[in-house]
Amino acid sequence: HDNVLMFKVLFLTNRSVNGPSAPEFNITGFNPKAWKVNTNLSYIHANYNFKLPDGRTGLAFNSSPHKPSAATAVLNQSFGRDLYIDMTIKLPKRFRFKIGSCLIGYGGGWTGYGWFFKGAIENRGNGRVIRDIPLSNDFVPLKISIKDGMLDLVYNNMVVIEKLPVKLSAYGNSFSMETWWNDKIEFTVGKISSKPEKIIINKVNHPVVK
Repeated sequence: HDNVLMFKVLFLTNRSVNGPSAPEFNITGFNPKAWKVNTNLSYIHANYNFKLPDGRTGLAFNSSPHKPSAATAVLNQSFGRDLYIDMTIKLPKRFRFKIGSCLIGYGGGWTGYGWFFKGAIENRGNGRVIRDIPLSNDFVPLKISIKDGMLDLVYNNMVVIEKLPVKLSAYGNSFSMETWWNDKIEFTVGKISSKPEKIIINKVNHPVVK
């Protein structure tokens, strides 16, 4: 009798006890309903029918000089620790991408500063951010892939961020882009998905890392 283990099941489930799971989604091409710009402010401007030089439709948005708020385009789709973004984009000299509580930017509030990352990272892996990747004056590809919180970013076929273990919630994260003054962000979407893809390969052109 002393070798009998007695127990009672109080709660049993095959779902995560930490909260709802992240949604699965796949957005192909530019959908104006997938984005929201803060045009409730009179000095923020957005064109949801912007035409790229190749004829594709996208979004262009900007703020105005001497105004307090940035122009912000928010993706109307939450995600968890996995994300894939494939865009064609023309970026100004000052901008920020927000991914959950993390911030990726260029310019640091002024021109010439380069790329930077701000946010919490996990104590695993050896990620890196390459600050001096040059910006292009043309429309170029931008790819972001996050797999289980491991962030890669490739801009104009050059690695900017590689294997950076960012801290993200299991669900409820958002993605947004912002710029200020009279700088403008113009882009269209190839694909946005909850399923990350491999975007860094050995043959990627890179002026810094061989």
